[in-house]
Amino acid sequence: MYIHLFLAQLICLASVVVANNYFTLTLHAPKYAFLNGKIINARDKSFIVGALAPSTRCGLSDPAQCPAGDTTLINSDMSFLASAAPGGQFIYVAPDGSISYPSAHSTLRPPGAQVGGFYSYPAPFDNGESVNVLNWRSNDGTTGLWACPVSPGAPVAYQAVLKAATARFNGLGCLAVDGISIQPAGSSFGAWEYT
Repeated sequence: MYIHLFLAQLICLASVVVANNYFTLTLHAPKYAFLNGKIINARDKSFIVGALAPSTRCGLSDPAQCPAGDTTLINSDMSFLASAAPGGQFIYVAPDGSISYPSAHSTLRPPGAQVGGFYSYPAPFDNGESVNVLNWRSNDGTTGLWACPVSPGAPVAYQAVLKAATARFNGLGCLAVDGISIQPAGSSFGAWEYT
């Protein structure tokens, strides 16, 4: 009896997850024209502002059965990537502020990492309208997002690593940004796996 109830709940949950729309990401940083509006892609276990494409792979024997893998898609609260791999890929923030995700089929994350914490708010846009923007609040109450150099001394105008404020990371050497603008992208997966 309990197994049937569990399976029914699981099927219901799966149908809710499939029905969710996915979103693309761009940086919302009106104070920095050289960063504002730049696309954000999941690349090498980080979120890179200005990366032209995500790093992905197809784990199926027939690559034609995999999603294109040419864009990064997330759910509305940035808690999951839109990957087709069984089990999906969640998004976490490590204690050092790194915004990352595990490999497919894995639940590994650093000790103290937080899943969830992104929240949505309407932000004013140039034409007087508002845009839906995600920002970050950690469990310890620290808030904010940062565009950081991809390597020491690298200019953030070309590419930047997106990081989140934590008790151990306060944005030193980075630029504070207003958030992540998300745009609807349909309900199809973005990749089989983001790498």
